Amino acid sequence: MGSTQIAGTGDTGTPHEQWCVIYDRRTGDVVHLHQYIALSGSDHALSADELASQAFEKAELASQQVIEQATARVDKDVMDVAHPAEDTPLDYTYRYSVDLESGRIRYEAVES
Repeated sequence: MGSTQIAGTGDTGTPHEQWCVIYDRRTGDVVHLHQYIALSGSDHALSADELASQAFEKAELASQQVIEQATARVDKDVMDVAHPAEDTPLDYTYRYSVDLESGRIRYEAVES
Protein backbone atom coordinates (compact mmCIF):
# COMPACT_ATOMS: atom_id res chain seq x y z
CA MET A 1 0.00 0.00 0.00
CA GLY A 2 1.35 3.44 -0.81
CA SER A 3 0.34 7.03 -1.41
CA THR A 4 1.71 10.09 -3.12
CA GLN A 5 0.75 13.68 -2.26
CA ILE A 6 1.58 16.28 -4.90
CA ALA A 7 1.60 19.98 -4.04
CA GLY A 8 1.97 23.06 -6.22
CA THR A 9 1.83 23.84 -9.87
CA GLY A 10 5.43 23.54 -10.94
CA ASP A 11 5.57 27.24 -11.70
CA THR A 12 8.88 28.31 -10.11
CA GLY A 13 11.79 26.97 -8.13
CA THR A 14 13.14 23.47 -7.79
CA PRO A 15 10.79 20.59 -7.00
CA HIS A 16 11.56 18.56 -3.91
CA GLU A 17 10.50 15.20 -2.57
CA GLN A 18 10.08 13.70 0.89
CA TRP A 19 8.98 10.24 1.94
CA CYS A 20 8.45 8.05 4.96
CA VAL A 21 7.10 4.62 5.86
CA ILE A 22 4.52 3.42 8.35
CA TYR A 23 5.63 0.20 9.98
CA ASP A 24 4.50 -2.33 12.56
CA ARG A 25 6.49 -1.73 15.77
CA ARG A 26 6.21 -5.44 16.63
CA THR A 27 7.77 -6.79 13.43
CA GLY A 28 9.37 -3.93 11.49
CA ASP A 29 7.17 -4.74 8.49
CA VAL A 30 6.33 -1.71 6.36
CA VAL A 31 2.58 -1.42 5.79
CA HIS A 32 2.52 1.90 3.92
CA LEU A 33 4.99 4.02 1.97
CA HIS A 34 4.12 7.72 1.66
CA GLN A 35 5.70 10.19 -0.76
CA TYR A 36 5.27 13.99 -0.81
CA ILE A 37 6.27 15.89 -3.94
CA ALA A 38 6.34 19.69 -4.06
CA LEU A 39 6.40 20.80 -7.67
CA SER A 40 7.57 24.34 -7.01
CA GLY A 41 10.08 25.96 -4.73
CA SER A 42 7.28 28.04 -3.20
CA ASP A 43 5.77 24.90 -1.63
CA HIS A 44 7.42 24.39 1.72
CA ALA A 45 9.00 21.17 2.86
CA LEU A 46 6.94 19.39 5.48
CA SER A 47 8.17 18.84 9.01
CA ALA A 48 8.66 15.22 10.06
CA ASP A 49 5.42 15.43 12.09
CA GLU A 50 3.46 16.90 9.16
CA LEU A 51 4.73 14.17 6.83
CA ALA A 52 3.90 11.46 9.39
CA SER A 53 0.39 12.85 9.93
CA GLN A 54 -0.21 12.99 6.18
CA ALA A 55 1.05 9.42 5.79
CA PHE A 56 -1.32 8.09 8.48
CA GLU A 57 -4.23 9.99 6.91
CA LYS A 58 -3.54 8.53 3.46
CA ALA A 59 -2.91 5.01 4.85
CA GLU A 60 -6.21 5.05 6.75
CA LEU A 61 -8.05 6.20 3.64
CA ALA A 62 -6.42 3.49 1.54
CA SER A 63 -7.18 0.79 4.14
CA GLN A 64 -10.84 1.85 4.25
CA GLN A 65 -11.01 1.55 0.46
CA VAL A 66 -9.78 -2.04 0.51
CA ILE A 67 -11.45 -3.20 3.73
CA GLU A 68 -13.52 -5.75 1.83
CA GLN A 69 -10.34 -7.31 0.44
CA ALA A 70 -8.25 -7.24 3.63
CA THR A 71 -8.95 -7.46 7.32
CA ALA A 72 -5.79 -5.64 8.44
CA ARG A 73 -6.20 -1.93 9.14
CA VAL A 74 -3.72 0.76 10.05
CA ASP A 75 -3.69 0.56 13.85
CA LYS A 76 -1.88 3.56 15.33
CA ASP A 77 -1.42 1.67 18.62
CA VAL A 78 1.08 -0.70 17.00
CA MET A 79 2.30 1.43 14.10
CA ASP A 80 4.98 4.08 13.89
CA VAL A 81 6.63 6.23 11.23
CA ALA A 82 10.24 6.02 10.07
CA HIS A 83 11.97 8.62 7.95
CA PRO A 84 14.76 7.58 5.57
CA ALA A 85 18.41 8.49 5.80
CA GLU A 86 19.60 10.86 3.07
CA ASP A 87 21.14 7.98 1.10
CA THR A 88 18.11 5.64 1.27
CA PRO A 89 16.65 5.32 -2.23
CA LEU A 90 12.92 5.47 -2.91
CA ASP A 91 12.27 2.79 -5.49
CA TYR A 92 9.16 0.69 -5.90
CA THR A 93 11.31 -2.26 -6.94
CA TYR A 94 12.65 -2.46 -3.36
CA ARG A 95 11.08 -4.12 -0.35
CA TYR A 96 11.38 -2.00 2.78
CA SER A 97 11.45 -2.88 6.47
CA VAL A 98 12.51 -1.09 9.63
CA ASP A 99 15.26 -2.29 11.93
CA LEU A 100 13.50 -2.26 15.31
CA GLU A 101 16.70 -1.67 17.26
CA SER A 102 18.02 1.32 15.29
CA GLY A 103 14.80 2.58 13.70
CA ARG A 104 16.55 2.78 10.32
CA ILE A 105 14.80 1.84 7.10
CA ARG A 106 16.30 -1.22 5.42
CA TYR A 107 15.73 -2.13 1.80
CA GLU A 108 16.40 -4.96 -0.61
CA ALA A 109 15.69 -5.50 -4.29
CA VAL A 110 12.58 -7.52 -5.01
CA GLU A 111 13.25 -10.56 -7.15
CA SER A 112 11.00 -10.62 -10.20
